[in-house]
Amino acid sequence: MSSTAEGDLIARQVATLLEVPSDETRIADYYTKSFKEGEVVLIEPPLVACQEPDSAAIVAACQHSFAVLGPTLEAHLAHAARALRADPALCAAATCQSDESDDCEEGSPPCCPTFPVSEEVESGLRSGAVRLPGSDQWPLPSPVLGRGDADLLFASEVAETEAWAGYAQLLCANPPASGGSRVPRAGAQPQRRAALRQLRSFARECNPVFEFVARALAGVLSRADAELEAGGLQPEGERTDAEWAALVKAWEPLAHGHKRLWWELPVTGLGEGEAAELRQQRHELCQTAADLFRRALWDPRFPALFHEDVVGCLVGMVELNNLDLVVPSPALAWYRWYQEQYLTDPRRSEGQQDPAGAAAREVAVFVEAYGDALSVSGTGFYRLQSCCNHSCRPNTHAFKRDQDTTGAAVLVALRDISLGEEITISYIDEDAPLQERQDALAEYEFLCTCEECVAEGVALVDQSSTL
Repeated sequence: MSSTAEGDLIARQVATLLEVPSDETRIADYYTKSFKEGEVVLIEPPLVACQEPDSAAIVAACQHSFAVLGPTLEAHLAHAARALRADPALCAAATCQSDESDDCEEGSPPCCPTFPVSEEVESGLRSGAVRLPGSDQWPLPSPVLGRGDADLLFASEVAETEAWAGYAQLLCANPPASGGSRVPRAGAQPQRRAALRQLRSFARECNPVFEFVARALAGVLSRADAELEAGGLQPEGERTDAEWAALVKAWEPLAHGHKRLWWELPVTGLGEGEAAELRQQRHELCQTAADLFRRALWDPRFPALFHEDVVGCLVGMVELNNLDLVVPSPALAWYRWYQEQYLTDPRRSEGQQDPAGAAAREVAVFVEAYGDALSVSGTGFYRLQSCCNHSCRPNTHAFKRDQDTTGAAVLVALRDISLGEEITISYIDEDAPLQERQDALAEYEFLCTCEECVAEGVALVDQSSTL
C-alpha cells in the first residue's frame, strides 16, 4: 500500500472511531423500574481512571478500585503526614484551615504555623506503637505491589491481576522477567521503556490528563488483543481486516462518551488572541503526547489509535464527561467518631488515661486541618454515567455513602423517580442563577431547556414586561 493510500485509510479509521453512535445509549435499568427518594440508582466502577499526582503523593490507593490502603488507619495517616511534612509545596496546595496564616515557623510547612503531628507521633503511627482509639472500626486493605512498578499499589492480588491485564502491562517501564505479559511489545525494548518514562514525566509536568489517556489507550490495546485471541470476529461490510474489527470492538466502551477535540472546545474568560494561543498550546500538547504514545505503545496493527485527533478527543472527552473520582478518607469518619466520643465531652477528654490520648488529639487536629487532602481524588470516565443527560433540576446526584469505599460512581435519587422517567444529573452548579448556568453549559455546546430553565426564563420575561 502506498503511503498516500495508507494515510487515507488511517484518516478514515480515525473518523470512524470518533463518530458518535447513531443510536442513543439508554440504560435499560433506568427505564424499567422506579426509585424512591434516597435510593441508589447506579453504582458503576470507572472504565478508566487515574489518581491526581498530589493525591497519589499523599494517599496510598489501589490503582484498580481506588480504595484507600493501610493496612491500618494509623498507617494511612502516617503516610499522609510524612508526605505533607516532606514537601512544603504539596502541603501548601493541600486543604488546610490555616492556609492563610503568614506566621509559619522556619522549616514548617507554609500552610500551617506548626505541623499538627510531631515526628514522634508519626513514627509511632507507622510502627504500630501508637494506636488511635476506635481505629479498628475502619480496617484497611494491605498494599500489594504491582508487577515491575513499585509505585503502583493494589488492594489485593485479584485487583493487581485485573489491572495488569487491563492496562498496567503495557505501561510498565520495568517489566518483570516473567510477568505473564500477554503482549510481547510491553516494555520489551529499551526505547519503549525510555519512552514510557518520558510519558510519565510529561504527564506529571504538563497535564495529568495524559496519564488518563495512556490508561485509556492501553485498555483499548489490551481489549483488542483479547478479541483477536478469542477469535470468531465477523467483519462487516468493507472492513475485512480482523485487526480493525478487533480495534472497533475494543474501542466500543469509549464510543458513547461525548467527544470533541480538546483544542476546539469553547474557551471562556479570555480575549480572542489569548484564546487562540491557548488552543494552539493544547494542540501542541496533544501532538507531543501522540508522539510519545507512538514511541511507547506503538502497535502496527492499530495505527489509527495513535493519531493526534484520537488523543485530542480523549482529552476532550475527559473535559466533557468526567465525573470527579473521590474516595473519602476513613480518617474523616474516625474524626467524627472521635469528636463525638471525646472532644464534645470535656470531662471524658480530660480524664482520658489512654497513652494514645495526646497522640490522638494531635491526629485529630491534623485531620481537621487537612481532611480533604487525605481523601483519594482523581479523574474517572464512567460509561453509563456519561450517558446521563443534564438537567438544572436533576432527579439524581453523585453521593458517597459511608459504605462506598472505592472509586465507583454512585448516583442517588433526589426525589421519587417514576417508571420510564429519564435519569438526569447536573453538569454544573444547579443553584446558580439562570444566566450563570447557561454560561457554564456553553462548553457543552447546548442550550438547556429543562423545566427549571424554561420556568425561570418565563419569570424573567414576565418581570421585564411589568417594568
